[in-house]
Amino acid sequence: MPLHEWVHIAVTFDGSSCALHLDGVQRSSHSFSFGSDGEAALVLGSCRAGGPPDFPSFNGALDDVRIYDYALSADEIDQLVCTDPPPGDANGDCEVDFLDLAIVMSNWLRCDKPAQELCGR
Repeated sequence: MPLHEWVHIAVTFDGSSCALHLDGVQRSSHSFSFGSDGEAALVLGSCRAGGPPDFPSFNGALDDVRIYDYALSADEIDQLVCTDPPPGDANGDCEVDFLDLAIVMSNWLRCDKPAQELCGR
């Protein structure tokens, strides 16, 4: 990962597997179980006392931490990564495609949008 740059990290767990996404791209997926001992813990940014010695330390800042009660889909993660949609993205999916063109054309023909000069008024 690049130094001194923000990176979007998403980890999903669906009850049987855990997946890691970096900047919206799935990088790994593994089977995972909390086991039956009830000692499972979620640790963000630091190793808890008594943790495994090979647990990597984290030297950075965390921002906008979210915990959901379901595993996000790849599309939902993409929406979180895209915080600044490109110009022309009419539907907010972070892509400019034919669906955006259809939305723009539909609004243009309705003539009730702010660009009234396009309606010949």
